[in-house]
Amino acid sequence: MFRKPRRENVECLDVTPSVVEKVKGEPWHAFVDRQGDWGRDVVFHLCRQATGMTLRELGEAAGGLDYAAISVAIRRMGQRLREDSALQDIENRVAKMLNV
Repeated sequence: MFRKPRRENVECLDVTPSVVEKVKGEPWHAFVDRQGDWGRDVVFHLCRQATGMTLRELGEAAGGLDYAAISVAIRRMGQRLREDSALQDIENRVAKMLNV
């Protein structure tokens, strides 16, 4: 299985949630545990793409979420991005703000 190289010294889950907070207008702690929330899922999707973090690493960094929950969130976000151009625009805006 091909795995993307990790970006050195990048703590994706330290930076990305704050950018999504600005776009969403809601604090990270308010939506991190909210199943199906686009803000949470954008964070996981972008961090996985940008860093190659494992599902387990993402879950642990997000406060102990199970890797299966992270997997479902990322898969669901991929599907939503294919179907929703407004959500694509939001993720692109967040990615641009992060220089990803």
